[in-house]
Amino acid sequence: MTPAQTKVAVGSRLCYWQLLLVIALASLLVLYKLGDWPWDHDEVPSLVELGLLAVDGQAGQTSQLQRLPKLLPVWYGTQYLFLTVFPHNELGTRILSALCGVVTLAFVFLFARRWRGMAFAVALAMLIGLNQCFIWLVQQNRFYSMALLFLTLSFATMWWQTQRRALAMGLCSIVTLLAVLSHNLLVVVFGIASVASLCCFVLGAVSKDVLLRSGVAAGIAALTYLLYLRPIMSGWVSGGTGGTNELVSFSAQIGPPTIALTVLGFGMSITGKFASSELLWWSLVLAGGMLFVGLSPWILGNWNPRYAVFFMPPFCVLAAIAIEHVAYCLPNPQVRILWYICIAMLLVPKLASHYCDGSRHDFRTSARLVAGVTHVHEPILTNWPMTLQYYLDQIKPAHVDYWERNNALPEQTCLVIYASNAFEPTLAIQHRRCDVLGEVGVRRFDEQSHLIRIYRIWSASAPN
Repeated sequence: MTPAQTKVAVGSRLCYWQLLLVIALASLLVLYKLGDWPWDHDEVPSLVELGLLAVDGQAGQTSQLQRLPKLLPVWYGTQYLFLTVFPHNELGTRILSALCGVVTLAFVFLFARRWRGMAFAVALAMLIGLNQCFIWLVQQNRFYSMALLFLTLSFATMWWQTQRRALAMGLCSIVTLLAVLSHNLLVVVFGIASVASLCCFVLGAVSKDVLLRSGVAAGIAALTYLLYLRPIMSGWVSGGTGGTNELVSFSAQIGPPTIALTVLGFGMSITGKFASSELLWWSLVLAGGMLFVGLSPWILGNWNPRYAVFFMPPFCVLAAIAIEHVAYCLPNPQVRILWYICIAMLLVPKLASHYCDGSRHDFRTSARLVAGVTHVHEPILTNWPMTLQYYLDQIKPAHVDYWERNNALPEQTCLVIYASNAFEPTLAIQHRRCDVLGEVGVRRFDEQSHLIRIYRIWSASAPN
């Protein structure tokens, strides 16, 4: 073996072990407490949508629950197959999503290392793998993790430098279709990427291959939306931020350290020795994404905080550029390692907060408290009826109805189990006595909170 061949072989072995290490660390982050968390907001509806759980049609969502598997057939079809093997509990239903999360991090590391080297790859893997929003969503019985995996693969194939152009175009088309059929909002992301490619091509910053692949991806996404998705989505109702501004909600999900590093990386993407065509493209994708998020109240009607994960990749890429740049400016490898440790320390408090409560409301504990205080024939109301109903049925079956703040209440005495954050004031119903029977929540290290208050709201004729 020649010295050159020996060097290549050693490099391949090093890359192999580095990838195994990334997979091991990603698995630790994703699998830790995976089955411990109670169901999150949308996880019980996922069981209903898969036909694995029967519930009453609450809040007028029966039609929408039936339509969602048709809207996102890739995730629902794959999850249904997984659940023919795994149990339908909090652990078994999250295995597929967790697996997609680990594979996403592995691909991110491989692509980043090939693109800019080890310093950038480690930084990018850290920014994604230690992101609280990412870990939260890959620990759910929901479709976000799979959609993010296919989005990652689509971006990678757009930028794949190869002579086998037909293969690259075919792979890009396939993973784009899989991505859109895993989550329809990715139609917007592919549209933004196509516009960014066109702008960069006009400036001479990207190749024709990138322009064509991103254009084909956007075309496939648009046609899929117009011909297949849009008819299914007629009259769709999504979640909301609870009154929080959409850009503020997005900032809370991605976290201030990543945003600060992104600002630095954005500057480097247009000036200095780190400027490149790829970074200009990512900057335009970021700008387009934030424009869409800011306009989402008029475009979507409701912005779900979980949607933030699809608009985070350009933030992480530009932030990783900033981390890489600072690392190269440091005098020796030991100090560079300390720099990466400092970055991890900035990200860990928000991630540690996730491991306090799973970034979700604990209706499992709430159901036990409700079972202990409810009276016979006493109405039970909540803003998350399916989740409470699931856990209450296991302890003391009772019918649960949907109720939101400012909605009408039954005239008789009733229980209200209300999920909110710690900053929302307690309920005050005019001419009705409201007793707080209990609070369920865990104190976190960050600004988020997931609090459930259990009220008994007395009838108007009850003594105060």
